[in-house]
Amino acid sequence: MTIKTLFQICDQTPLNDLFNDMDITLWETLLQQVARFLDCPAVGLILTSDVGYQNIALAKTDDITANPGKIIPREVNIYCKEVYDTKKQFYINNASNVEKWQDNPELTVQGFISYLGFPIKKRNGEMFATLCALDTKETNYNIQQVDLMGCIRDIIQRELHTAEQLAEVRHESHHDELTQVLNRRGLIEKYDALLESRQFSNHNLVIIYFDLDGLKVINDTWGHGIGDAYISGFAQALKDSLRGSDLCARLGGDEFVAFCSSSRPIDVDKIIERITEHYEAICASLTVPCNAAFSAGILNYPAPPNDINNALEIADKQMYENKRRKNQRGQICS
Repeated sequence: MTIKTLFQICDQTPLNDLFNDMDITLWETLLQQVARFLDCPAVGLILTSDVGYQNIALAKTDDITANPGKIIPREVNIYCKEVYDTKKQFYINNASNVEKWQDNPELTVQGFISYLGFPIKKRNGEMFATLCALDTKETNYNIQQVDLMGCIRDIIQRELHTAEQLAEVRHESHHDELTQVLNRRGLIEKYDALLESRQFSNHNLVIIYFDLDGLKVINDTWGHGIGDAYISGFAQALKDSLRGSDLCARLGGDEFVAFCSSSRPIDVDKIIERITEHYEAICASLTVPCNAAFSAGILNYPAPPNDINNALEIADKQMYENKRRKNQRGQICS
């Protein structure tokens, strides 16, 4: 029996980003070995989610047609649905005359009458994928064959858990712990990735550098717990005010930055107005009176600069100049 394995040969995006952090070359070997050991024409890894099911990897014989990457809607009654719903192993050796499966396209269209599937779960118990073997003939797998399938599932599941831990470490290294927006490292890496992908091509870029006014007074008067809420509130105001394609980050202390890009002219005044409105509403909900105020330095670029660190330094200087002028006018800043 000749087995070949298909991995992501389509343009579809995986249903779960963790797939990108896993060793698919290992999966290829494992799937092929399972297919040979079970004498089975199709062994696959099916990503599962509330959206549906996605055949992301398949070891198969030449006579089996496959459409890897296609997303099957959640409501379609395929065999993996049983594993997804119960989060348990499921085996049926011949579904030909079983009423429950008469609307299953895997049976009625592809002719798969036998199915053996195992759940692959995340560390929190949520479903990630199924490891499954499908056959067009009736099967009678013995305990050794089922156990091997379970062992392969365990190997893949352990790798999944390692990928989850790596993703958490990556997130922590790129995000500010208090506010969960990007930190400087995360901002620069995200910006460089967008620059490299040319998503900024022919776009204007506005960099807004923020410094919160009065944080020291708030910390000294009400304590650092309220000060942290003041900082977190501004981060939330940024997220509420910016588009999904914009970037925002906390650079440290009470300093934040926003990157807003567009192929059309950007109305910075409206952006500042939205941020102010959201921030005032958040500060009004705190248990103590806090003045929702900030200073900003603004840079407009007709095209994204390559040296982002230099741009941040210039925007920072503009912000402090604006803050100095506010102090001269007698406004409370610190």
